[in-house]
Amino acid sequence: MKGPAVRGAALSALQEELAVGGEGLARARAALRVAAARAKGEHPRLRAAHSRWTAVGTAAHLRPGRDGRWWPHGKEQGCWTPTGTR
Repeated sequence: MKGPAVRGAALSALQEELAVGGEGLARARAALRVAAARAKGEHPRLRAAHSRWTAVGTAAHLRPGRDGRWWPHGKEQGCWTPTGTR
């Protein structure tokens, strides 16, 4: 996936609620810990809400997409927006 297709999938993950469990949640938790640790040099506490994982105290957030991938989002001006889609 490249360019517009990637951005479209990330936007879809932002707008839709998908039920995710088991192994998918474990992968998301691990990915979010790594991303947040790189950004802050530590391992943050994670909070799960609906189908999302957020690193508490950071602007790092993951949401699942229909494609099975976890899409990173960042908080900008109070709103979650897709990141890392370029």
